Amino acid sequence: MPARLHARTLTRGALGKGLFARADIVNNRWLGEYTGEVLTQEEYLAKYPNEDAQYVLGANTDYNIDAADAANSSFLRYANHSSDPNCFYEVERVRRQRQKRVMFYTARDVKRGEELTFDYGASYWAGRADGPI
Repeated sequence: MPARLHARTLTRGALGKGLFARADIVNNRWLGEYTGEVLTQEEYLAKYPNEDAQYVLGANTDYNIDAADAANSSFLRYANHSSDPNCFYEVERVRRQRQKRVMFYTARDVKRGEELTFDYGASYWAGRADGPI
């Protein structure tokens, strides 16, 4: 994990862990790659039939990254949702391969101690009883 970041337990109900800046981070700074087990949509639905996965990032309609296993995923699995996010991700294609890379960046200057968040997107919240915060 980069020295300027760290993950720690939140005290905000069921959100669990969050990712916080250890130092000020400038706008558009690369934070890292979201890594984990790559799943097609079919594999994702077989593994999570209720679509209740906690650490799966849907990079597109048929490319999901399951970061449930902390040993095989990046610290970015601890970035939570916000309707006013300070981070974003970009999906980069790997030339001549199905593989993609999901890179996270800051969307604005981030102050030391601030939680790093991104917008999970409308499809994440579709059909859920709990809405975005």
